[in-house]
Amino acid sequence: MKHISIHARCMVVLVLFAFACTKEKTELTTPGNPVNDEQLVNQVHWFMDGAKAVKEGKYLKTGEKMLLDSALYYIGATLNYKYCYQAYNYKSRKFDIVYITIPILANQGKALIVDALCGYNEAVQKLKSNYTLIASSQKKLLACMVSNAGFTTNIDSLRIKIISLTGVDVLPNIDDQPAWPSFWYQQFSFQCNGNANVGAPEVLRHNIIALNIPPNCRVWFPTGFDIKHYYDPTAYPDPYNGPIDNFCDYKIYYANSAVSALTDEVKCIDTQPFVTYGSEISYYSNGINEIVGEYLDSENKDFKDIWITDFDIPIPNTYYNQIGHWIELDYGDGYWDCWGTTYPCDL
Repeated sequence: MKHISIHARCMVVLVLFAFACTKEKTELTTPGNPVNDEQLVNQVHWFMDGAKAVKEGKYLKTGEKMLLDSALYYIGATLNYKYCYQAYNYKSRKFDIVYITIPILANQGKALIVDALCGYNEAVQKLKSNYTLIASSQKKLLACMVSNAGFTTNIDSLRIKIISLTGVDVLPNIDDQPAWPSFWYQQFSFQCNGNANVGAPEVLRHNIIALNIPPNCRVWFPTGFDIKHYYDPTAYPDPYNGPIDNFCDYKIYYANSAVSALTDEVKCIDTQPFVTYGSEISYYSNGINEIVGEYLDSENKDFKDIWITDFDIPIPNTYYNQIGHWIELDYGDGYWDCWGTTYPCDL
């Protein structure tokens, strides 16, 4: 889907439920017909309601079939729609893996819909078990990545691998922080004049999320997300900044002791305006957003989240040191839900 920061999405090509009035049993297929975001939400609700009916012993259409690719897709899409939060204000991330199996119809590349629904219910229970074991009262499921893990030995069932990502522990709300003039460059550190727990990476993440996720709408990712890393801030110089002086030299925060001493002034990222750029925080927020925006546009993908960490390491083959930020961009095929949904909900 075309990446646009806060506007409505265009029509997309996606799987569609196709019900045929014939003498044959109904099949759930993926013909690639164009549907919009609201239609996709309706389809996911159909799968979600079917899973609930199976759990309650009310699903009777046992002859309906679906392609195995469709089973994988709707299990993942329903998990991400119902349980996964977009940009939780977490302090750490935890990955877990669970496996489920669903019986297959030999030589057809299909499964009974009722078996796919049972597989979904099994996945929910296994995800809940792992989620319960996370020793924190402050946690949210962020994403589920569903993939084909191959057939069982006797080739009568498909193994499905589900990687879950959970955000753990809550950071202070950035909007509620006092207006201190600067933040220390390190993750989960402090405001340079006092308060602890919030450093410049958290402020930058907060600002970039605000630039990419519209108010009053939810962006969800049926197939989970991919990750792109930015480990070299010097690859993104500011073409208008002039001489390198450890002050807004690159679009991502970076400084090294070969240029000047790494003093507290260098390590504190200002929030107060100055003549050229407004403030250091706004400079780096806009710079990172420009970098990731260009990549998303080139890949025709959507912003999910961003994770910013700090580094303090020697410069190879020198006596100098370097500090800066590493960026992790989470992205994928996002879909908009702006119709007053009650989802997501906690596991």
